[in-house]
Amino acid sequence: MQALEDEILAYLLINFSLIEKADVNQFLFLKKRNRVIFRAAYDLYKNNGSHEIDITTLAEKLEKQRISASDLNEITAGTQRLQPNNFSFKVKKLKEKQLAQKIISDVYGMVKEGKFEIEKAHEYLKEIEKLEIAAEDDISKKPGIFIGSLEQLKEKEVPKDDPLIENLVFRGSLTGVGGVKGSHKSFFANQMALDYSSGYPFLKFKTHGPGRVLLIQQEVSLNHNKLRLNRMQEAGDYDTGERFFPITTTGSQLKLTRDKDLSQIKTWIEEYEPDILILDPLSSFNEAEENTSRDMSKIVNIFNELKSEFNLGLVFTHHFSSKKDPDHPDAPTEAGGWFRGHTVLPDSADALICLHRLPGQRENENLSLSYEDYNLVQIQLRNGKWPERFAIEFNPQTFLLGESNVWQELGKKIIPGEIEDIIEENGGEMLRKDLIEALNDKASYNIIKKAIREAINQGLIESDRIKGRGNPIIYRIKQ
Repeated sequence: MQALEDEILAYLLINFSLIEKADVNQFLFLKKRNRVIFRAAYDLYKNNGSHEIDITTLAEKLEKQRISASDLNEITAGTQRLQPNNFSFKVKKLKEKQLAQKIISDVYGMVKEGKFEIEKAHEYLKEIEKLEIAAEDDISKKPGIFIGSLEQLKEKEVPKDDPLIENLVFRGSLTGVGGVKGSHKSFFANQMALDYSSGYPFLKFKTHGPGRVLLIQQEVSLNHNKLRLNRMQEAGDYDTGERFFPITTTGSQLKLTRDKDLSQIKTWIEEYEPDILILDPLSSFNEAEENTSRDMSKIVNIFNELKSEFNLGLVFTHHFSSKKDPDHPDAPTEAGGWFRGHTVLPDSADALICLHRLPGQRENENLSLSYEDYNLVQIQLRNGKWPERFAIEFNPQTFLLGESNVWQELGKKIIPGEIEDIIEENGGEMLRKDLIEALNDKASYNIIKKAIREAINQGLIESDRIKGRGNPIIYRIKQ
């Protein structure tokens, strides 16, 4: 509780105007030192009219009261991590802890004396009720809320969008990642967390990091998740620097609509102060009916509460309801139509990321990797231009996803006659490695191999091995 007191005081020393967002006075601070610092800082705030407290001036003011600059530095040491939008929540948390401590102390005293005062119990209930009402009161002070005239709105200073991952995640935004079973949704979420917390680009998108990520997964076992993340971190040379917090609750799944479980998630958010919260997969956090607007609206409201209360970007993974190819005539035309359940969920998202299978390629034997290791990524944004579709591929050895040129390669072909022409232009014969190198800019390795094999089958060229080091293959025009 003392650490929480120090943290609230640190918030105020960063920006004392936060005092207007919550009912805070000197009596909130039980430590005498903190009460003295608060009074001195409050005087500076009122007299100077500045939101920012000058630590040097405050230290001089407190020196007479035997509070040194080192005492202030001790309080403000971790201020670079603090998120101002968490202030009201932390004040409420401190008041709850103080009230709980007071109740325990008083009840212990009454039990010791052998009496229990019913009037005292009613007083406690009233104090608890006041705390709950204060938390819900004054909607106008909540982030993202404006109440007033158009003229007042024009004059109001509104913070610009704070991008965390370009196009995909902003502070206060909701992002959905969807796909069929086995479409690498969890790996996608893990890599997003690793890239952002390390300050690396995420696929083709710039990250505004390094920042903090809290990822709660309820799909695979703790051991399996550890193996995944260890392999990904090692292969990607990630430096997350105590900024990525992967929590596994698969053994005892949390449900968003249970007050106790939601409170636990908020406690973790309060402790780790993430910029991005990822829930994987959403179905494991939900015990309501997915197909009704009423039940899914409850989930959306909880998402809005978490985003607003903690000023973070929220990402969830979810399953598709359709297994059709994205280019199928009967496939959904909007990204939201792919997500399982009622449309109130995808409709509330600021960005939807669809991880499709490659259209029409299930039986293609010329793919460099397994068909299941490719995804066609479709992104739909509430605001801004939608990015072009692009392909990614999954590396089974590293568990990492990377951009793939397979989508472009699928439209390229090499006819056997081209093979014959190139060999003829080079004197009628070419080493295998030279022929493949000459065609590298036209198609993938597998497509080149197929074209060479077809040219041999049609009797246009023949192959032979040259004796010597490595016995290299040579192709010649067939006479």
